[in-house]
Amino acid sequence: MARARTTPLVVLFAGSDPSGGAGLELDLKVHALFGVHAAAIATCQTVQTAMRVLAVAPRSVRDANRQIAALALSASFCVVQVGMVADSAWIERLARLAAQDREVPWIVDPVFAPTSGPRALPTRVLDLYRRRLVPRATLLTPNAVEAAELLGVELARVRRDPESVATELLALGPAAVLLKGGHLAARGPVIDRLRGRFGARDFVQRRQAGVAPRGTGCALASAIAASLARGRGLVSAIERAERWLAVARAQARTIGSGRPYLGLPRP
Repeated sequence: MARARTTPLVVLFAGSDPSGGAGLELDLKVHALFGVHAAAIATCQTVQTAMRVLAVAPRSVRDANRQIAALALSASFCVVQVGMVADSAWIERLARLAAQDREVPWIVDPVFAPTSGPRALPTRVLDLYRRRLVPRATLLTPNAVEAAELLGVELARVRRDPESVATELLALGPAAVLLKGGHLAARGPVIDRLRGRFGARDFVQRRQAGVAPRGTGCALASAIAASLARGRGLVSAIERAERWLAVARAQARTIGSGRPYLGLPRP
């Protein structure tokens, strides 16, 4: 009998998007494309369409604890990826999990509020997120809006001086920060800035015309996590993810009404 091949395991903690355009549902698709097995644990349930998020409801951490324990027994995690969390209980639970094995890379995408719709994470617990979860991140992947919230500054300041903002984000404790450039300017190329322990690198992409597809942040974090799980270093993983996302954006398509859905090309 032939031996089964070992497949890398990534564990996803994020919100569930029943429309399939973002969150866990999109993360799972991206990991499958990259040849990685992803286990998914929902931190919250959302009600959303391609136009907007209508509601966010945190899931009980107590209900999820048995799932987390069962996963830890069944296989070793290669990478942990965190997206939307919606309350303090989840922040504390994830921080404790990260402290158990500091060798496992954590990709933390700070999803606080959708482009259109109610907040996911209440502003009153932002400080807890900064203190307990951000320092556990191997890579923190905020856009300009999320960076402003993390630092408690105006969005205009992030746009005016992204270099200083990246430095201030690093001071919060993550090993590296990828400050995404999609919201930094309305025109010109999109520049994602990697700063931190792994060096400084700018990833430049042509800004694509038209309405931005849904789920680009989720997809980028997933592509990075999957590439790390496949054995690439962080810079190489980001390079591959950026190239793939550019193609996925170019292949975006509309399903019904609202914003386009990303294409799902093979990497």
